[in-house]
Amino acid sequence: MENHYKQPTLTERYQIQSLCGLVFSARRIGDYLHRSNKTIFLELKRCAYDAEAAHRNSLQRRKTAIKFHKRTDSVSRQIKSQLSLGFTPEQIAGRMKLESFNGTISCQTIYRLIRKNQWRHLLPRKGKRYRQRKGVEAGARLIPNRVDIDECPDCVDLKEEVGHWEGDTVHG
Repeated sequence: MENHYKQPTLTERYQIQSLCGLVFSARRIGDYLHRSNKTIFLELKRCAYDAEAAHRNSLQRRKTAIKFHKRTDSVSRQIKSQLSLGFTPEQIAGRMKLESFNGTISCQTIYRLIRKNQWRHLLPRKGKRYRQRKGVEAGARLIPNRVDIDECPDCVDLKEEVGHWEGDTVHG
């Protein structure tokens, strides 16, 4: 069984209607359709079961859901304009939340919109992941036979001879 709820398709709703007419329990219908009995129970509870009416109702509920309205044309235009200015999806989501732009939108939704509209070239790193530079460190340990400035003789501090002018490499 799956962990996430997935609405039944129209063919499954027809099967639920016919099995319900044969007075099958929700558990038996769920076993037959390889679905959770809770899914079947909720489907039967929503309406006196008619497959086509249930399917129409579910499509209507999906259209009026809050998630359905998040990717409108105005939101898409706003996101595209901010992406072209160099903002990341995280910054855009935070900015929209602060400015109370027709409801909040998550950065994950923005990433989905970017993927759907093929706007990866507008991302700051063009959609590539950040790669940390490991082992590319320059500095003190890469200079062979290096002597620290504190360990130099006292005559070097006077800086009277040529070659005694040196600086310490700042590392860190």
